[in-house]
Amino acid sequence: MQKKFKVLFISYIVILFCTVLIVGGTFSLFTDSVKVVNHLQAGSLDVELIRTNLEYTKINESGYLEVVQDNDNFDFTNKVDANIFGISDDNLKIIPGSYFNVTLDLINKGSVAFEYSVKFVLNCKENELIKQLNVEIIDQNGNIKVKRFNEFIEDETILIGEMDNFNNKETFNIKITFLDLEENNIAKDENLSFDLVVTAVQKINE
Repeated sequence: MQKKFKVLFISYIVILFCTVLIVGGTFSLFTDSVKVVNHLQAGSLDVELIRTNLEYTKINESGYLEVVQDNDNFDFTNKVDANIFGISDDNLKIIPGSYFNVTLDLINKGSVAFEYSVKFVLNCKENELIKQLNVEIIDQNGNIKVKRFNEFIEDETILIGEMDNFNNKETFNIKITFLDLEENNIAKDENLSFDLVVTAVQKINE
């Protein structure tokens, strides 16, 4: 009887031990965990403006217009005081037939789509000279916008194009010409000072 009780007791201990193992294993499974790390980063609107070509006229020593070429790339992105038309000589005079023609690359260095435009900001009083200057803007696709300088100022902004690819580039031209008109004489000795502002604004799908 004592031997039988001993066998039963050992069997009970074995069963209890197995039960503890099962419960322990189940508890371990239910307390397992997975760690997920979330990371968000804001996109950026970042553009560069590069002048790739400049052609303009100046009066030579003989009194005639001659053409000046500058094919060196010039980065205007962070140079707000630089003159995009290369007018660094305060003695530079323009006469009917004078022109300034600049080729610009706008480069998308950011991660969002945008549309871009140009604006002429007049820094002097309106005069007869701005009525005799012709402004011609040619976009990436060869579309041409032509108006007198004073008309572009009244329109405030001129939409040029849009970009939606990372690190993309578009090229556009701006040409300003002093027209040969009968009323040229009333513009003699007039001065003109203005800023050219290129603006990129995030574009949202309609």
